[in-house]
Amino acid sequence: ADGQPAETLARVRPTPPARLAPPLPGDEPLVALRGITAGYDGHPILRDCSLALHRGDFAALVGPNGAGKTTLARVLAGVLRPRRGKVVWSTNGRAPRVGLLQQNPLHQLMCDTVEEDVRFGPRNLGTERPAETEAVLSQTDLLSLRHRPTRALSVGQQQRAALAATLSLRPALIILDEPTVGQDWEHLIQVMDFIADLNQAGQTVLLITHDERLVERYANRVWKISEGEPAPEPNP
Repeated sequence: ADGQPAETLARVRPTPPARLAPPLPGDEPLVALRGITAGYDGHPILRDCSLALHRGDFAALVGPNGAGKTTLARVLAGVLRPRRGKVVWSTNGRAPRVGLLQQNPLHQLMCDTVEEDVRFGPRNLGTERPAETEAVLSQTDLLSLRHRPTRALSVGQQQRAALAATLSLRPALIILDEPTVGQDWEHLIQVMDFIADLNQAGQTVLLITHDERLVERYANRVWKISEGEPAPEPNP
């Protein structure tokens, strides 16, 4: 409806980092949002929103609180159904696994201990491999905390546990929703560098953040969200 808050999506075009080339013109995106309108209780937060993520992107979504960044992430993850528009995946039309690391890690940590949470998803999917569990725990610096109750961890440790559980599912797209919450810089960079290594190996990542340092360090493309109608995305 007229007068409702909406989003503007416009690509900021910094020089892409040397580790990852931008997609070639005509490359099929991994996922495209087309004319998405979504919100809560009949109140649209996103309106006529369109963007595309390509395989191997390390994209960043930045903007003020309340602009709709988390709403967009929830639509991509399949958690929130849009009122209008389409989410189009290139994976034979079927939505692949999407790993959404939420701002509050306790919203996705369901088991008693760190290791049980990391094993939960693969075990239920029938894809559990002990070596992969060990690797994920090691890479997220959680080996010494594997038997610790998740609710006894610090917020930063809970974030890393939630990330480890997300990575154990081997998602096609990882969405990091404000990963700086509760994290000290040293552990944050350790985890982000690990995700950057995954990205270099082909993992697609969407980073939602207020922290310009992370954007400059990791992102190869950036969208800004603010109020207004969506601006058309410029050609590469």
